[in-house]
Amino acid sequence: MRLTALLSLLSLSLIAGELQVDPAKNFSIVAPGPTLPCALSAGALNCPSKNPVLTIRVKKAPAKNPSVEMMALNAEDAISSKPQYKLLKKETGKLDGHKAIFLTMTFNNLGNVTLPVQVRTVSVALEHKSLELEAACNQSNCKELIPAFEEAIQSLHVADKGQKLKESSDSGGLPGFGSF
Repeated sequence: MRLTALLSLLSLSLIAGELQVDPAKNFSIVAPGPTLPCALSAGALNCPSKNPVLTIRVKKAPAKNPSVEMMALNAEDAISSKPQYKLLKKETGKLDGHKAIFLTMTFNNLGNVTLPVQVRTVSVALEHKSLELEAACNQSNCKELIPAFEEAIQSLHVADKGQKLKESSDSGGLPGFGSF
C-alpha cells in the first residue's frame, strides 16, 4: 500500500508542470512536466533546456503595433519548405486581450513518411514587441506531449507595457492543439 502511494506521488511529480515567469515580465507559462527542466532568460524559454520541444521568444518590434498576421506567415514560412508540409489548422483568437494566431502544421522529418512531426505555433503582437511560442513533437512522443502542450498553451499569459503579468494557469480557453 505504501509503495503504491509512493509511486502515485512520484508519477504526479513527473507530470506536474512548473510555473516559468520571464525575468523581463513579458510572459508566464506552466511548463509541462515532460518538458522539464527549462532554460529561462529575459524574453526566452527553452523546454527542455537541451533539444527543446517548447520554445518562447519575445522580440522588440521594429515598429509600433507589429502585425500578428505577418508573424504567423513567418512562422508558417519557417516550416513550409519541409517535406510533405501541411497546414492543418489556422485559428485567430485572443490571448490576454491581444490578438493571437494559432497554427497547427505537420511535415515528414527527413522526408520519411514514418517520421511525421507536428508543430503548433502561437503568434501574439503586443504594442512594442512580439511573442512567438512553438511546440513540436514527433510520432514517438506526440501521444505524451500533445496534452502537455495544450495545457501549457492554455496557461500562457502575456503582458505589454503597463500591464500586470498574470501568474495563474487559467486563461479562459484558447483554441486547441488537435490530434495527430
